[in-house]
Amino acid sequence: MVAITVSIGAVSFLYFNGYIGGGEEEIPVFQLRMDDLNDQIIVSSAESDANWNRLALQSDTTDIYFRLNNDVTTTTGTVITGTTDIITSSDPMSATEYLDFEHDLVSADEVKITMIDTIANTELGTYTFVQITARAD
Repeated sequence: MVAITVSIGAVSFLYFNGYIGGGEEEIPVFQLRMDDLNDQIIVSSAESDANWNRLALQSDTTDIYFRLNNDVTTTTGTVITGTTDIITSSDPMSATEYLDFEHDLVSADEVKITMIDTIANTELGTYTFVQITARAD
């Protein structure tokens, strides 16, 4: 009888501490806001463990490009195809950072951008832009 109680206690300890089953990935807390006028999603606040490399984007419109903080090293930006990682290197989020969106050649109306946490496999939100302007180049 004592052996059964000890076994149940050990299994309970392992389960509730995430060693077996039920150990779900915690999503770092951060807040984003959409700036429709400037075609941006801006970080309002972020915990220290919030990181861009766990996030990806999807778009319901083809030829949508984005840049993180208007990165000048990617002059044309990165096109969103399927589920596209924002970045692959480890880069913590911080307030006032942003994603800037553009459309190839002409402006695009009613564009939906969906953000996904690829580690937790969770959709974090969808942002609908009234109009995303054409790229300047």
